[in-house]
Amino acid sequence: MIYKKNAKILIIDDEIEICEMLKQVLTLEKFEAKYYIDSTKFVEEFKFYNHENLDLIIIDLMMPKVDGFQLLDVMNSREDTRYIPKMVISAYQSDDNMKEVYKYGAIQFIEKPIAIDKFLYQVKTLLRVKLYEDNNRKIIELLKEKNKKLLEDINLKNKGRIPEVAEVDIKNIDNNLETISHLININFNLLKNFMTICGKKSEFSKSKEYEILLDILVSMKALYDKKDEIDKISSFLKSIIDQFKKDA
Repeated sequence: MIYKKNAKILIIDDEIEICEMLKQVLTLEKFEAKYYIDSTKFVEEFKFYNHENLDLIIIDLMMPKVDGFQLLDVMNSREDTRYIPKMVISAYQSDDNMKEVYKYGAIQFIEKPIAIDKFLYQVKTLLRVKLYEDNNRKIIELLKEKNKKLLEDINLKNKGRIPEVAEVDIKNIDNNLETISHLININFNLLKNFMTICGKKSEFSKSKEYEILLDILVSMKALYDKKDEIDKISSFLKSIIDQFKKDA
């Protein structure tokens, strides 16, 4: 499985034994792990964390003072922490709790007592999501930077006719973005429907191939969540092309 190596992982649990155990397990996997047994302390230091220095957060659901739901709210309060993968661990696994934590943006729910093999598999799956998220963010930033440069070039030439070659370049970028967005939408929904159907067959849902497909689906979900941003950039480029036609 491809996932983010040397990842920085944060554990928040009021049981010191759980924190020490998970830190040891994660350290053996070459991850950088830190924990808080006081959730209020994390809230105080939350301002120091962002998607660049935190790759995964593991949150206990039932804690005094500030519980897991409140911590998920805290994580969702800033743009630079909202999309950091979140795993919830709890001894109280119920349908209502699971629905609630997923609604708050958690991706995985692990029941106590923790099965280490399953825990590590889920950790690596979430770090794979983070790897894709980081790569997508870089791609989008590069596209934004290129668009900014194009706009600067347009402003320098605003007294004359805009060169046709610039319009062609923007159209090429826009066409590629539209194609990417379309393919993400089709492939994600097709795979999701296929997994739903096949998951009903126990002999298939227990296979290694099914686990691999689940990994792929999780990775594609990260791309699918960025589809709206890709579409916004595409619309932005269309507006530039329209401006070319007015200025020509």
